[in-house]
Amino acid sequence: MSIFVKKEPFVDVILPNYNKAEFLEESINSVISQTYKNWHLYIIEDHSNDNSLKIINKFSNLKNITIITLRKNKGPSFCRNYAMRISKAKYIAFIDSDDSWSKNKLEMQIQFMEKNNLTFTYTDYTPFFEKNGIKKVKRRTFLKDSFNFETFIKNSSSTTVCILSLLLDLRLYLCPLPLT
Repeated sequence: MSIFVKKEPFVDVILPNYNKAEFLEESINSVISQTYKNWHLYIIEDHSNDNSLKIINKFSNLKNITIITLRKNKGPSFCRNYAMRISKAKYIAFIDSDDSWSKNKLEMQIQFMEKNNLTFTYTDYTPFFEKNGIKKVKRRTFLKDSFNFETFIKNSSSTTVCILSLLLDLRLYLCPLPLT
């Protein structure tokens, strides 16, 4: 007798980084500490001139983290597009190098998407800023009532999860890419 166990869908998390060393380790650790464990993190190091690479290299021994170091600064859209092109996962999640996630963010969002057969979701977030070296958290967020692809491709959110094949099938990239 065999028991069928549904495997959780795989999520590729894309983290572009440029000169955010101060927040980078917290951001990476917020992905590592997710309760949802079926993920792979792509860190795209966008030719920073601070100590970002030293921080990123602390995680180089982890099997579910891939570090890609660019020789020239290309910007966050290029980094996201690059990682999307090499991804093989069902889902893509985006996180910025100066953001962090709650521990159950991926678990709740993927379960919600699977249960409701959704191809695209985003969540609320808690913004913060730094003043005189001190991280200050804002209480109020500006969660929109709706969020569509047009809004998404103009400003991808660190809380967005979408099905990769949808973006690639529709040739929706986060900025215009040259044809290859």
